[in-house]
Amino acid sequence: MIKTTQAHIVYTPLLTTFCMKTVGGSPQQKYDALHQVYVPDRQIAELRFIPNLQVQDPDGYVTPIGVAVDMTSQLVNCKWYLNNVQLVAGEDYDFNDNNDIGSITIYHNTTWQESGQTLRFEGEFLDQRRQEVLKFTWETIMTLTDYTDYNITFELNVPSKTLLSPFKDRGNIVVSACFYNGHEAISANRCQFLWQIYDDRVNGWRDLGLEGGSDQIPEDGFYVSGQETANLVVRQDCIEDVLIRCFGVFMDWEETKTFRMKRYYGQYDERIDIAVGKYISPETPLSKAIVTVTNKQGDIANPEKFFDIEILFKSSFRQNWQNVAYGTEGIVYKESLGTDYSSKPTFGCLVREKTALLPLVKGNRILSVGGKPIYVSVPKVERDIE
Repeated sequence: MIKTTQAHIVYTPLLTTFCMKTVGGSPQQKYDALHQVYVPDRQIAELRFIPNLQVQDPDGYVTPIGVAVDMTSQLVNCKWYLNNVQLVAGEDYDFNDNNDIGSITIYHNTTWQESGQTLRFEGEFLDQRRQEVLKFTWETIMTLTDYTDYNITFELNVPSKTLLSPFKDRGNIVVSACFYNGHEAISANRCQFLWQIYDDRVNGWRDLGLEGGSDQIPEDGFYVSGQETANLVVRQDCIEDVLIRCFGVFMDWEETKTFRMKRYYGQYDERIDIAVGKYISPETPLSKAIVTVTNKQGDIANPEKFFDIEILFKSSFRQNWQNVAYGTEGIVYKESLGTDYSSKPTFGCLVREKTALLPLVKGNRILSVGGKPIYVSVPKVERDIE
Protein backbone atom coordinates (compact mmCIF):
# COMPACT_ATOMS: atom_id res chain seq x y z
CA MET A 1 0.00 0.00 0.00
CA ILE A 2 1.42 3.35 -1.10
CA LYS A 3 0.82 6.14 1.25
CA THR A 4 0.46 9.62 -0.36
CA THR A 5 0.33 13.22 0.66
CA GLN A 6 -0.47 16.30 -1.43
CA ALA A 7 1.44 19.47 -1.85
CA HIS A 8 -0.44 22.80 -2.11
CA ILE A 9 0.52 25.40 -4.63
CA VAL A 10 0.34 28.76 -2.98
CA TYR A 11 -0.06 31.85 -5.14
CA THR A 12 0.71 35.26 -3.85
CA PRO A 13 -2.45 37.41 -4.10
CA LEU A 14 -2.57 39.75 -7.07
CA LEU A 15 -1.84 43.39 -6.57
CA THR A 16 -4.75 45.40 -8.02
CA THR A 17 -5.46 49.06 -8.50
CA PHE A 18 -8.99 50.11 -9.46
CA CYS A 19 -10.11 53.63 -10.37
CA MET A 20 -12.79 55.41 -12.39
CA LYS A 21 -12.02 57.87 -15.17
CA THR A 22 -14.39 60.80 -15.65
CA VAL A 23 -14.80 62.11 -19.18
CA GLY A 24 -16.84 65.09 -20.40
CA GLY A 25 -18.19 66.55 -17.19
CA SER A 26 -18.72 66.06 -13.50
CA PRO A 27 -21.18 64.40 -11.13
CA GLN A 28 -21.91 67.93 -9.91
CA GLN A 29 -24.22 70.04 -12.05
CA LYS A 30 -25.46 73.58 -11.69
CA TYR A 31 -28.88 74.80 -12.76
CA ASP A 32 -29.80 78.28 -13.89
CA ALA A 33 -33.48 78.33 -12.99
CA LEU A 34 -34.00 81.69 -14.62
CA HIS A 35 -32.86 80.54 -18.06
CA GLN A 36 -33.74 76.88 -17.39
CA VAL A 37 -30.34 75.56 -18.43
CA TYR A 38 -27.94 73.02 -16.91
CA VAL A 39 -24.22 73.62 -16.64
CA PRO A 40 -22.94 71.38 -18.01
CA ASP A 41 -25.90 70.09 -20.01
CA ARG A 42 -25.48 66.33 -20.47
CA GLN A 43 -27.87 66.29 -23.41
CA ILE A 44 -25.31 68.42 -25.23
CA ALA A 45 -22.07 67.04 -23.72
CA GLU A 46 -22.63 63.62 -22.15
CA LEU A 47 -20.88 62.46 -18.98
CA ARG A 48 -18.87 59.19 -19.11
CA PHE A 49 -17.40 57.04 -16.37
CA ILE A 50 -14.83 54.46 -17.53
CA PRO A 51 -13.48 51.80 -15.12
CA ASN A 52 -9.75 51.07 -15.08
CA LEU A 53 -8.24 47.94 -13.49
CA GLN A 54 -4.49 47.51 -13.19
CA VAL A 55 -3.19 44.04 -12.13
CA GLN A 56 0.29 42.98 -11.05
CA ASP A 57 1.35 39.37 -10.23
CA PRO A 58 4.26 39.28 -7.76
CA ASP A 59 4.97 35.68 -8.84
CA GLY A 60 5.08 36.48 -12.55
CA TYR A 61 2.43 33.99 -13.68
CA VAL A 62 -0.23 36.51 -14.84
CA THR A 63 1.96 39.48 -15.54
CA PRO A 64 5.70 40.01 -15.72
CA ILE A 65 7.17 40.57 -12.29
CA GLY A 66 7.06 44.22 -11.35
CA VAL A 67 4.83 45.19 -14.28
CA ALA A 68 1.21 46.34 -13.87
CA VAL A 69 -1.04 45.33 -16.76
CA ASP A 70 -4.42 46.84 -17.76
CA MET A 71 -6.99 44.08 -17.14
CA THR A 72 -10.14 46.25 -17.50
CA SER A 73 -11.33 44.22 -20.47
CA GLN A 74 -11.57 41.13 -18.24
CA LEU A 75 -14.08 42.72 -15.87
CA VAL A 76 -17.35 40.78 -15.72
CA ASN A 77 -20.82 41.27 -14.23
CA CYS A 78 -20.47 45.06 -14.47
CA LYS A 79 -23.54 46.89 -13.17
CA TRP A 80 -24.47 50.48 -12.37
CA TYR A 81 -26.94 51.60 -9.70
CA LEU A 82 -28.54 54.92 -8.79
CA ASN A 83 -29.73 54.87 -5.21
CA ASN A 84 -29.65 51.05 -5.26
CA VAL A 85 -31.80 50.86 -8.41
CA GLN A 86 -30.01 49.18 -11.31
CA LEU A 87 -29.78 51.34 -14.41
CA VAL A 88 -30.67 50.03 -17.86
CA ALA A 89 -29.76 51.25 -21.33
CA GLY A 90 -32.12 53.78 -22.90
CA GLU A 91 -32.44 57.50 -23.64
CA ASP A 92 -30.77 58.46 -20.37
CA TYR A 93 -27.96 55.89 -20.10
CA ASP A 94 -25.78 53.76 -22.34
CA PHE A 95 -23.11 51.18 -21.48
CA ASN A 96 -19.82 49.88 -22.89
CA ASP A 97 -19.46 52.65 -25.48
CA ASN A 98 -16.36 52.38 -27.67
CA ASN A 99 -15.83 48.87 -26.29
CA ASP A 100 -14.93 50.34 -22.91
CA ILE A 101 -16.00 47.43 -20.70
CA GLY A 102 -18.06 48.50 -17.70
CA SER A 103 -18.34 52.12 -18.81
CA ILE A 104 -21.49 54.22 -18.53
CA THR A 105 -22.52 57.21 -20.65
CA ILE A 106 -25.00 59.53 -18.95
CA TYR A 107 -27.30 61.81 -20.99
CA HIS A 108 -29.65 62.45 -18.10
CA ASN A 109 -29.51 65.77 -16.26
CA THR A 110 -29.85 65.42 -12.51
CA THR A 111 -33.18 66.70 -11.19
CA TRP A 112 -33.76 68.39 -7.86
CA GLN A 113 -35.43 65.19 -6.63
CA GLU A 114 -32.37 63.13 -7.60
CA SER A 115 -29.78 65.49 -6.20
CA GLY A 116 -27.77 63.80 -3.46
CA GLN A 117 -28.37 60.27 -4.72
CA THR A 118 -25.49 57.80 -5.01
CA LEU A 119 -24.26 56.45 -8.35
CA ARG A 120 -22.50 53.11 -7.75
CA PHE A 121 -20.49 50.72 -9.93
CA GLU A 122 -20.03 47.01 -9.22
CA GLY A 123 -17.75 44.68 -11.21
CA GLU A 124 -15.84 41.39 -10.83
CA PHE A 125 -12.49 39.97 -11.92
CA LEU A 126 -11.67 36.23 -11.86
CA ASP A 127 -8.19 35.26 -10.65
CA GLN A 128 -7.72 32.13 -12.78
CA ARG A 129 -4.83 30.87 -10.64
CA ARG A 130 -6.81 30.68 -7.44
CA GLN A 131 -10.31 30.59 -8.99
CA GLU A 132 -11.06 33.55 -6.79
CA VAL A 133 -13.54 36.31 -7.67
CA LEU A 134 -12.31 39.78 -6.86
CA LYS A 135 -15.09 42.38 -6.42
CA PHE A 136 -14.64 46.06 -7.18
CA THR A 137 -16.98 48.91 -6.32
CA TRP A 138 -16.91 52.65 -6.84
CA GLU A 139 -19.44 55.35 -6.07
CA THR A 140 -20.02 59.08 -6.31
CA ILE A 141 -22.76 61.53 -5.32
CA MET A 142 -24.78 63.14 -8.10
CA THR A 143 -25.65 66.71 -7.07
CA LEU A 144 -27.48 69.72 -8.46
CA THR A 145 -26.99 73.26 -7.19
CA ASP A 146 -28.60 76.56 -8.07
CA TYR A 147 -26.25 79.14 -9.45
CA THR A 148 -28.74 81.72 -10.75
CA ASP A 149 -27.91 85.34 -10.00
CA TYR A 150 -31.27 86.76 -8.97
CA ASN A 151 -32.28 90.40 -9.00
CA ILE A 152 -36.01 90.01 -9.46
CA THR A 153 -38.34 92.95 -9.96
CA PHE A 154 -41.97 93.19 -11.03
CA GLU A 155 -43.14 96.03 -13.24
CA LEU A 156 -46.20 97.35 -15.06
CA ASN A 157 -46.02 99.47 -18.22
CA VAL A 158 -48.32 102.11 -16.74
CA PRO A 159 -47.71 104.60 -13.90
CA SER A 160 -49.41 104.19 -10.55
CA LYS A 161 -51.94 106.82 -11.63
CA THR A 162 -53.09 107.37 -15.21
CA LEU A 163 -55.35 110.28 -16.12
CA LEU A 164 -57.38 109.52 -19.24
CA SER A 165 -58.52 112.54 -21.21
CA PRO A 166 -61.85 111.91 -22.94
CA PHE A 167 -60.68 114.22 -25.73
CA LYS A 168 -57.89 111.81 -26.68
CA ASP A 169 -59.29 108.47 -27.76
CA ARG A 170 -56.81 105.71 -27.06
CA GLY A 171 -59.32 102.96 -27.81
CA ASN A 172 -58.23 99.76 -26.10
CA ILE A 173 -55.38 100.15 -23.65
CA VAL A 174 -52.99 97.28 -22.98
CA VAL A 175 -51.55 97.10 -19.47
CA SER A 176 -48.59 94.70 -19.40
CA ALA A 177 -47.02 93.03 -16.38
CA CYS A 178 -43.51 91.59 -16.44
CA PHE A 179 -40.95 90.06 -14.13
CA TYR A 180 -37.33 91.08 -14.69
CA ASN A 181 -34.05 89.66 -13.56
CA GLY A 182 -31.90 92.74 -13.67
CA HIS A 183 -32.67 94.23 -17.09
CA GLU A 184 -33.67 90.92 -18.64
CA ALA A 185 -37.38 90.22 -19.08
CA ILE A 186 -38.60 86.82 -17.89
CA SER A 187 -40.92 84.95 -20.24
CA ALA A 188 -44.58 85.34 -19.27
CA ASN A 189 -45.04 81.61 -19.90
CA ARG A 190 -43.06 80.95 -16.72
CA CYS A 191 -45.15 83.32 -14.60
CA GLN A 192 -48.69 83.50 -13.28
CA PHE A 193 -50.86 86.60 -13.20
CA LEU A 194 -54.16 87.57 -11.63
CA TRP A 195 -55.86 90.93 -12.21
CA GLN A 196 -58.20 92.32 -9.55
CA ILE A 197 -60.31 95.43 -9.05
CA TYR A 198 -61.20 97.18 -5.82
CA ASP A 199 -64.97 96.99 -5.42
CA ASP A 200 -66.52 99.64 -3.17
CA ARG A 201 -69.63 97.48 -2.78
CA VAL A 202 -67.70 94.88 -0.80
CA ASN A 203 -64.90 97.16 0.41
CA GLY A 204 -62.35 94.75 -0.95
CA TRP A 205 -60.66 93.22 -3.95
CA ARG A 206 -62.27 90.81 -6.38
CA ASP A 207 -61.14 89.18 -9.60
CA LEU A 208 -61.56 91.29 -12.70
CA GLY A 209 -63.69 89.86 -15.49
CA LEU A 210 -67.04 88.21 -15.93
CA GLU A 211 -69.95 88.31 -13.55
CA GLY A 212 -70.41 84.59 -14.02
CA GLY A 213 -74.16 84.66 -14.71
CA SER A 214 -75.87 82.60 -17.34
CA ASP A 215 -75.70 85.43 -19.87
CA GLN A 216 -72.01 86.04 -19.14
CA ILE A 217 -72.43 89.83 -19.27
CA PRO A 218 -69.22 91.55 -18.15
CA GLU A 219 -69.62 93.11 -14.74
CA ASP A 220 -66.73 95.43 -15.54
CA GLY A 221 -67.68 97.14 -18.79
CA PHE A 222 -64.15 98.40 -19.41
CA TYR A 223 -62.67 94.88 -19.29
CA VAL A 224 -61.90 93.41 -22.72
CA SER A 225 -59.55 90.48 -22.13
CA GLY A 226 -56.36 89.29 -20.46
CA GLN A 227 -57.35 87.82 -17.12
CA GLU A 228 -54.65 85.37 -15.92
CA THR A 229 -52.26 86.59 -18.63
CA ALA A 230 -49.51 89.21 -18.64
CA ASN A 231 -51.54 91.62 -20.79
CA LEU A 232 -54.75 93.19 -19.54
CA VAL A 233 -56.82 94.93 -22.23
CA VAL A 234 -59.29 97.63 -21.15
CA ARG A 235 -61.59 100.12 -22.94
CA GLN A 236 -60.83 103.75 -22.28
CA ASP A 237 -64.36 104.99 -23.00
CA CYS A 238 -65.74 102.78 -20.20
CA ILE A 239 -63.28 103.83 -17.50
CA GLU A 240 -64.52 106.35 -14.96
CA ASP A 241 -62.35 105.74 -11.91
CA VAL A 242 -60.93 102.27 -11.25
CA LEU A 243 -58.30 100.89 -8.91
CA ILE A 244 -56.69 97.73 -10.28
CA ARG A 245 -53.92 95.50 -9.08
CA CYS A 246 -51.92 92.70 -10.66
CA PHE A 247 -50.80 89.78 -8.53
CA GLY A 248 -47.78 88.09 -10.12
CA VAL A 249 -45.96 84.86 -9.26
CA PHE A 250 -42.58 83.69 -10.55
CA MET A 251 -40.98 80.69 -8.85
CA ASP A 252 -40.83 81.72 -5.16
CA TRP A 253 -41.48 85.41 -5.84
CA GLU A 254 -44.94 86.85 -5.24
CA GLU A 255 -45.41 90.50 -6.13
CA THR A 256 -48.31 92.95 -6.37
CA LYS A 257 -48.56 96.19 -8.31
CA THR A 258 -51.51 98.58 -8.03
CA PHE A 259 -52.53 101.35 -10.41
CA ARG A 260 -55.42 103.74 -10.84
CA MET A 261 -57.08 104.89 -14.08
CA LYS A 262 -59.36 107.90 -13.97
CA ARG A 263 -61.33 109.88 -16.53
CA TYR A 264 -59.99 113.41 -16.30
CA TYR A 265 -61.18 116.51 -18.16
CA GLY A 266 -58.48 118.91 -17.06
CA GLN A 267 -59.03 122.65 -17.32
CA TYR A 268 -61.62 123.95 -19.75
CA ASP A 269 -63.98 126.89 -20.10
CA GLU A 270 -67.43 127.16 -21.64
CA ARG A 271 -68.71 130.24 -23.45
CA ILE A 272 -72.12 131.17 -24.86
CA ASP A 273 -72.48 133.68 -27.65
CA ILE A 274 -75.48 135.06 -29.50
CA ALA A 275 -74.76 134.33 -33.13
CA VAL A 276 -78.07 135.68 -34.53
CA GLY A 277 -80.38 138.34 -33.06
CA LYS A 278 -78.05 139.88 -30.53
CA TYR A 279 -79.70 143.22 -31.23
CA ILE A 280 -83.44 142.82 -31.21
CA SER A 281 -85.74 144.97 -33.32
CA PRO A 282 -89.37 144.56 -34.39
CA GLU A 283 -88.07 142.82 -37.49
CA THR A 284 -85.92 140.32 -35.60
CA PRO A 285 -87.54 136.87 -36.11
CA LEU A 286 -85.37 134.92 -33.69
CA SER A 287 -82.27 134.87 -31.60
CA LYS A 288 -79.72 132.04 -31.81
CA ALA A 289 -77.12 131.18 -29.17
CA ILE A 290 -74.08 128.95 -29.63
CA VAL A 291 -72.06 127.25 -26.89
CA THR A 292 -68.33 126.71 -27.27
CA VAL A 293 -66.11 124.73 -24.90
CA THR A 294 -62.39 125.47 -24.96
CA ASN A 295 -59.29 123.96 -23.36
CA LYS A 296 -55.62 124.79 -23.77
CA GLN A 297 -55.55 123.03 -27.15
CA GLY A 298 -58.34 125.26 -28.48
CA ASP A 299 -62.03 124.76 -29.20
CA ILE A 300 -63.18 121.22 -28.43
CA ALA A 301 -64.78 119.58 -31.46
CA ASN A 302 -68.22 118.06 -30.90
CA PRO A 303 -68.28 118.99 -27.23
CA GLU A 304 -71.71 117.38 -26.80
CA LYS A 305 -69.87 114.00 -26.95
CA PHE A 306 -68.14 114.81 -23.69
CA PHE A 307 -70.46 117.26 -21.97
CA ASP A 308 -74.14 117.47 -21.19
CA ILE A 309 -74.85 120.94 -22.63
CA GLU A 310 -78.13 122.70 -21.88
CA ILE A 311 -79.01 126.12 -23.30
CA LEU A 312 -81.28 128.23 -21.13
CA PHE A 313 -83.18 131.46 -21.68
CA LYS A 314 -85.12 134.03 -19.70
CA SER A 315 -86.79 137.08 -21.19
CA SER A 316 -85.97 139.25 -18.19
CA PHE A 317 -84.10 139.08 -14.95
CA ARG A 318 -87.40 138.60 -13.15
CA GLN A 319 -88.16 135.37 -15.01
CA ASN A 320 -86.90 131.87 -14.26
CA TRP A 321 -84.58 130.04 -16.55
CA GLN A 322 -86.32 128.00 -19.23
CA ASN A 323 -84.80 125.18 -21.23
CA VAL A 324 -84.29 126.04 -24.86
CA ALA A 325 -82.24 123.15 -26.18
CA TYR A 326 -79.71 120.44 -25.45
CA GLY A 327 -76.55 120.68 -27.49
CA THR A 328 -74.44 123.53 -28.77
CA GLU A 329 -77.20 125.57 -30.47
CA GLY A 330 -80.40 127.05 -29.09
CA ILE A 331 -83.04 129.23 -30.77
CA VAL A 332 -85.63 131.54 -29.20
CA TYR A 333 -88.29 132.90 -31.55
CA LYS A 334 -89.70 136.41 -31.65
CA GLU A 335 -92.76 135.79 -29.52
CA SER A 336 -90.55 134.77 -26.60
CA LEU A 337 -88.01 137.59 -26.94
CA GLY A 338 -90.34 140.32 -25.68
CA THR A 339 -90.66 143.94 -26.80
CA ASP A 340 -89.69 145.79 -23.65
CA TYR A 341 -86.29 147.30 -24.39
CA SER A 342 -85.45 147.20 -20.67
CA SER A 343 -86.21 143.50 -20.22
CA LYS A 344 -82.73 142.38 -21.31
CA PRO A 345 -83.45 138.84 -22.58
CA THR A 346 -80.61 136.56 -21.53
CA PHE A 347 -79.16 133.26 -22.71
CA GLY A 348 -77.32 130.94 -20.36
CA CYS A 349 -75.66 127.56 -20.58
CA LEU A 350 -75.19 124.71 -18.16
CA VAL A 351 -72.25 122.49 -19.08
CA ARG A 352 -71.70 119.31 -17.08
CA GLU A 353 -69.05 116.65 -17.58
CA LYS A 354 -70.29 113.26 -18.70
CA THR A 355 -69.25 110.01 -17.11
CA ALA A 356 -67.59 107.22 -19.04
CA LEU A 357 -69.87 104.60 -20.56
CA LEU A 358 -71.23 102.71 -17.59
CA PRO A 359 -73.51 99.66 -17.53
CA LEU A 360 -77.13 100.45 -16.83
CA VAL A 361 -78.03 98.74 -13.58
CA LYS A 362 -81.40 97.95 -12.05
CA GLY A 363 -81.00 96.74 -8.51
CA ASN A 364 -77.97 94.48 -8.65
CA ARG A 365 -78.55 93.43 -12.23
CA ILE A 366 -77.03 94.83 -15.39
CA LEU A 367 -79.72 95.51 -17.97
CA SER A 368 -79.20 94.08 -21.42
CA VAL A 369 -80.80 93.75 -24.83
CA GLY A 370 -80.25 90.54 -26.75
CA GLY A 371 -77.59 89.47 -24.29
CA LYS A 372 -75.61 92.68 -24.78
CA PRO A 373 -75.28 95.07 -21.83
CA ILE A 374 -76.68 98.59 -22.09
CA TYR A 375 -74.13 101.34 -21.49
CA VAL A 376 -74.99 104.97 -20.77
CA SER A 377 -73.03 108.16 -20.20
CA VAL A 378 -74.70 110.60 -17.81
CA PRO A 379 -73.84 113.95 -16.22
CA LYS A 380 -71.55 113.65 -13.22
CA VAL A 381 -73.34 116.30 -11.15
CA GLU A 382 -76.97 117.19 -10.50
CA ARG A 383 -78.71 119.83 -12.59
CA ASP A 384 -78.61 123.14 -10.76
CA ILE A 385 -79.97 126.27 -12.48
CA GLU A 386 -80.85 128.31 -9.43
